[in-house]
Amino acid sequence: MKKHNAIILTVLGILAIIAGILMTSVLKIDFGSLKFLPYLLSGIGCAAAGYGITEIAEKDIMKKSPDVYKQMQIDSQDERNVMIQNAAKAKAFDVMQMIFLILIITVGLMGELTVTLLMVICYFSVLGLAVFYRKKLDKEN
Repeated sequence: MKKHNAIILTVLGILAIIAGILMTSVLKIDFGSLKFLPYLLSGIGCAAAGYGITEIAEKDIMKKSPDVYKQMQIDSQDERNVMIQNAAKAKAFDVMQMIFLILIITVGLMGELTVTLLMVICYFSVLGLAVFYRKKLDKEN
């Protein structure tokens, strides 16, 4: 991604965050059944701004010290580092399953049926994807 595009993405992300905050706190617009819209806008804004800032920082590092950037590229593709990163992701996934399950039970006890059902669907979708990729990777190896 070009630095110019990263700057535009960052600015759009920040504007989306501000718009989401304004919709919920300052303007207090009633969206009816779309009450989630300002929060969705803020979330997308956070993701876009974070990605844009990361790209800008990477371009600056590459420009200021190409040797450091080259070493970062080598480290990110090093087999040992990839194994460590994958092991960390696996541990985080295990912890996420427990935390998400506790959250589902908590929201269920609060009596929020719609939210609970959506969370259960998401939870089982993630578990289904884990089984799917496990089988796919087993076949490849």
